[in-house]
Amino acid sequence: MSVEHRIIQRSLVHIVTFAAFIATTTTGAARAGASPITIQPSSLAPGSTYYLVFVTADLYAGTSASIATYNTDVNTEANANAALASLGTTWTAIASTGATAQSNINGGAAFTAAVYNLAGLLVATGETGLFSGTLTNPIDIDEAGNTRTDLGGVHPDGSVTDGDYVFTGIDADGTSDGPLGTNGKMIGFSGATDQSWASDGFQINGDAYLYAISGALTVPSTDAGPGNGSGTAAVPEPGSIALLVTGLGVVGRKMLRRRL
Repeated sequence: MSVEHRIIQRSLVHIVTFAAFIATTTTGAARAGASPITIQPSSLAPGSTYYLVFVTADLYAGTSASIATYNTDVNTEANANAALASLGTTWTAIASTGATAQSNINGGAAFTAAVYNLAGLLVATGETGLFSGTLTNPIDIDEAGNTRTDLGGVHPDGSVTDGDYVFTGIDADGTSDGPLGTNGKMIGFSGATDQSWASDGFQINGDAYLYAISGALTVPSTDAGPGNGSGTAAVPEPGSIALLVTGLGVVGRKMLRRRL
């Protein structure tokens, strides 16, 4: 075997090994249960303003009486996801430590733009819709793309919940009730679309999740979305990676034959 032949063979081995590593990594991500998140709803026209909401993947004790603590918590979780971090927005908790929830979000300014979850589904139209007591779709997708709906949560009275506990400290209209940082914090449920999304009438002292809302976002005039131009942060399909590995193998074998 010539030196040139051996170099080609080693290069091919390195390429196929790297491709196999990528295949294993992306398949593992798919098996973890996360789905691609949507950071720009496809129904919106260029120039449209919108907001995003999610439920956190991590639990919190809710013992701080400072709303800034929870704003920091949701920002940290959002910015751990590259797609959400790329938006360059400031996230705030939909919660209360004494004031209304409305006073914490969007810099305290009322807004009329639509609110979407990370599956690209409409949650509410504007601040009024968000705190009307009824949501169009639940805030049940976390920043990693996991759905937190009907996950076996149980009310303090033993009945099954519509999702996981979420600390809110508010009633469905946004007014403070059982604020965070107190003994007995109001909870909502991530799978609910009635008033119990924010206030199920139960107050707990254990750990729970948080809701987060972005600042105002605008659909760019030219949508190049992250990854695939649709505003969806996508993970390559395992089948596509397998096809890449196969193709590299075919090309490599042809190169070797030509050199023999």
